[in-house]
Amino acid sequence: MKLLQLQLKAYRGLAELNVSFSEASGAARPITVLTGPPCVGLTSVLEAIVLSAARLGGTGGLPDPTDHLRQDAAGAILLTSWELDEEEQRRGGTRSALQEAKLVIRRAGLGAIDADPALLAAHHTYDHKPTTSKVMYFPAARVSNAAYAPIRDFENEQKQAHLLTTADKFSSLPRALMGLVLSGQNEMFDRVKALFHELAPSCRLAGLSSAGQPEFSSRSGGVVALRRLSTTERNAFVFAASSVLMGLEQSLVLLDTPETGLAAGEAARWLTVLAGSLPRAQFIVASRDAALCAQQAVVIGGRT
Repeated sequence: MKLLQLQLKAYRGLAELNVSFSEASGAARPITVLTGPPCVGLTSVLEAIVLSAARLGGTGGLPDPTDHLRQDAAGAILLTSWELDEEEQRRGGTRSALQEAKLVIRRAGLGAIDADPALLAAHHTYDHKPTTSKVMYFPAARVSNAAYAPIRDFENEQKQAHLLTTADKFSSLPRALMGLVLSGQNEMFDRVKALFHELAPSCRLAGLSSAGQPEFSSRSGGVVALRRLSTTERNAFVFAASSVLMGLEQSLVLLDTPETGLAAGEAARWLTVLAGSLPRAQFIVASRDAALCAQQAVVIGGRT
């Protein structure tokens, strides 16, 4: 499931907007970087996609519709175009790969959705199999200081939370990682370790403490807990653990401000690493990092 186009009308402070995420051939562009001047609404574009996905699938955490309306508007319209893969077409009982959806949001009530049942089914299907397409949102604030609450079913928890715009949805990643070790899934644990180290070369995921929490070794030779890592290293952990544990291989990955806490040019390297680890995923990124904006940048216009 890939996103090809987004059109917005009366959405937040944005002017009417039409953004394409496809190549000249019509195929989905693997990486699109949205950029523009400060306060132009880059995060709002990502959150419009989040709202569309949440409403189409009924999963991931339903946002408050009024948070997505212009102050002077009684409603807004979000139009999206998607491409389904062969399995999603088969599962939805359609032969049409191209699907369009219309979402109307109103200040009072949920509004309305107009979409083919096959597209609704594709969005509603959520599991952590790498063959299942999902929409995953990494907000600008990704580092959570919430307590590591025990979880019984990480997959079901994320079905309800993967589209939330807060960092707390990542607080259960350490417990889920412990679950891999306890269930003998060492290959997946090793994949998390390798991807984390590729993103943060000065640090390694060493293993788990006696309490089941991840421990990290630095170049100085010391062993530290996750909460003691730098913001950059904790971001690397969120990306590495989420990519592997949630099976994002064929997903739409929405990434806001990846350059947070990174040196100039490092965000472009991180995106290359993530795209290399998820070669069939689609990335839509909001950024003003110069090196990132050299990669398939789409400039978003002014506000009204």
